[in-house]
Amino acid sequence: MFPNQGINDGLTAKDCGELGYKIITFPLSSLFAQTYALLHFFQYLKEHETDEGYDGHIIEFNEYLKFIGVDKIREMGKKYGLDK
Repeated sequence: MFPNQGINDGLTAKDCGELGYKIITFPLSSLFAQTYALLHFFQYLKEHETDEGYDGHIIEFNEYLKFIGVDKIREMGKKYGLDK
């Protein structure tokens, strides 16, 4: 399904579930949202030559580490002797 193209306008995840779908991922919407965020960030970077002061939505470093599961990765490293 394509976002904002009239193909799935108004069709919600709940609607899809009622049609028998078990998982709805909205991959193109996710891609377009990421692309939009990158374009705005890079425009800021081009204009200011730094990321300092960027007021767009950006994840904090510790939030990112939590999101990717860095603690689990470190545990696995220890388990398989990669911490030496």
